[in-house]
Amino acid sequence: MVSEIRGSFSATLRKRRIMYLYRVQVFTPIGDNMKNMIRRISILVAGMLLCTVFGAVGFPNDHLTTNETNTGKMDFTHTIFAEYGTATWCGYCKYAHGALKEIYAEGQYPFYYVSLVTDKNTKASQRCLTDYNAYGWPTVWFDGGYKVDVGAGSIAGAKTAYINSINSCGNRAVEDVDVTVAVTWLGGTNMEIGATVTNNEASTYGGRIRVYITEIVSSMGWYDTAGQLYTYTFLDFAFNEVLSIAPGGSWTDSITWDGSSHGFPSITESNIMVIATVFNDEPHTGYSYPPSSNPFTAYYVDDAAAATPGSSNNHAPNKPNPPAGLTSGVTNVDYTYSGSTIDPDG
Repeated sequence: MVSEIRGSFSATLRKRRIMYLYRVQVFTPIGDNMKNMIRRISILVAGMLLCTVFGAVGFPNDHLTTNETNTGKMDFTHTIFAEYGTATWCGYCKYAHGALKEIYAEGQYPFYYVSLVTDKNTKASQRCLTDYNAYGWPTVWFDGGYKVDVGAGSIAGAKTAYINSINSCGNRAVEDVDVTVAVTWLGGTNMEIGATVTNNEASTYGGRIRVYITEIVSSMGWYDTAGQLYTYTFLDFAFNEVLSIAPGGSWTDSITWDGSSHGFPSITESNIMVIATVFNDEPHTGYSYPPSSNPFTAYYVDDAAAATPGSSNNHAPNKPNPPAGLTSGVTNVDYTYSGSTIDPDG
């Protein structure tokens, strides 16, 4: 793609950005009978409750797409990614689930979430318990643990807390990397999944890419305690790989993934979303039971993107190179300058 610019110009393409604040949570570990209620306040939110995981988590013995971006109306530094730890038996998780669904459906924020249903999916359980050292359900880790929200007592209260966390993440400085993902449905329960990460920095980028295969609405009968099927339900990782990308370079790979062979024979083309997320390799200390309990090593998200079979999204062209030409002239004479740029969608 070529851009032609007449006269002087200045063009800078940015990613997606904005700002906001924080959250409050009031929650009670199960069995404490409300005696040791922990209050963390920065804005007022109604009581938020959770179920602890201790002793309670069970483990079970041809459409080509490009990014489908939930761009929203906010100008964030990057697309926010949330991992929602839950279990089908969790009584309070229905509020967290309802809040996430509402925020996503309203389309105000560049934001994706996955439901990690820990009593139905071993890899989901490992992600929550091993990587995040989870204390209880529901827990939502935003941007790899930059913000952590534990517990829920109502949809409205959880929604307020989550929006504050999303906004706080959205104003965070991130590395200049871009991730894209594509899905081609091959028939049956087979799909081809490809992802690319581009490093726009002047130094080597280190991180990890995780590509989450999800069902938009669970076809496996995984319900929350409100009787609602789980949404954006994590099935498996298409990729979970360490990245080291040279300045101006990129990483790319593709695989063929079959739902039936991975234990998901009921998946269909119209009910799949694949979410690609890039985590920076700089470690931070996070707490899954804030402010200071259940520590884990947090790796923050730099970018996220998603695709569904048959979807597509056009992206703005890259910043044009400055055009060559005269730097001075006379009045009442037209001068034409042209420059070229690259269309990231090919």
